Amino acid sequence: MEDKENNGRLKKTSFLFKLGVALILLSFLKWGVLLYVPFLPYSGNMKISIITVLLVLAEITFWVGVFLVGEETYKKYKYYFNPINWFKKAAKEVLDEEKRELNAEKTADITDKEKSDIHKKEISDPNYKEDR
Repeated sequence: MEDKENNGRLKKTSFLFKLGVALILLSFLKWGVLLYVPFLPYSGNMKISIITVLLVLAEITFWVGVFLVGEETYKKYKYYFNPINWFKKAAKEVLDEEKRELNAEKTADITDKEKSDIHKKEISDPNYKEDR
């Protein structure tokens, strides 16, 4: 019972959690080994059998590993390793930087007198909004 937290999930430092991660990594290694099977000096039927066994074992070890690490960890790593999500943060930062530069250019073009005139208009009319 010491391997579990209060909510019944495995701790990330427990043996079963580490075993689950190792099984998931091992399943990916089996997929990599599949690339070398066609170059082995066996007959065609033997190569097909080896590929079939490796595919089945890779899937079994993957899903046993997912069961051991838990659903939340699986979803977290699934999101992390999805190539679609790799550039979202970088793209957002680039867009934010471009917006800041555009705003800086707009405010740099306005003279101090214009700024004071805009400020006076904003004070006198709260609904006033000038397109800049």
